[in-house]
Amino acid sequence: KGRCRHCGSAISWQYPLVELVTALLFGATYVMLQPATLAQSVELLAFLGFWSALLALVVYDVRHTLIPLQFVYAVYAFALVAVLVRIVGGGLPALMDALLGALIPGGFFALIHFATRGRGMGIGDAYVAFGIGLMFGVGGGIIAAVLGVWAGALVGLLVLLLQQVFPRGSLLVGGTRVTLTTELPFAPFLALGAVAVFVFPLLPAIVGL
Repeated sequence: KGRCRHCGSAISWQYPLVELVTALLFGATYVMLQPATLAQSVELLAFLGFWSALLALVVYDVRHTLIPLQFVYAVYAFALVAVLVRIVGGGLPALMDALLGALIPGGFFALIHFATRGRGMGIGDAYVAFGIGLMFGVGGGIIAAVLGVWAGALVGLLVLLLQQVFPRGSLLVGGTRVTLTTELPFAPFLALGAVAVFVFPLLPAIVGL
């Protein structure tokens, strides 16, 4: 009944949900990559580690609106492994694609952070965009960032609208009401964009990136 058999403490919904999402990501990754060589198997393992670190980062950001650098470093490390595999097979173009994919969306969000002195966006979100771009390259990194912005804006507007319909309710844990200045976690939307780019690999080609 959602409680520990021994001590009776309530078990958060977070644990089975995270495990379910992890299983779905791992299964989808294997289906999409279908590794047949050693290099492809290494890239598969890099993706599994990447998703694990990104998911841990997202959960922490949702709970604390804070992005720990330890998780960011793990995202970078697994992305670099995948990039090295691609460099072995594709040479300099693969390296340039990864670097530009990291710098363009990551630099864009960092610019917003510094231009607004941290009020418009946290620097942690730029770190996350950098890691996603490193893993998915120019086309994937930009599309993931754009999808993240759209999804974040849509959810934010939806929350504000629902609060107008239900003025006495709260959609945030702890009873806090959402306003235009409320700090909301953005990493989950960037991660959602990354998943969309991975599951629908033709997205960058469709928009010409």
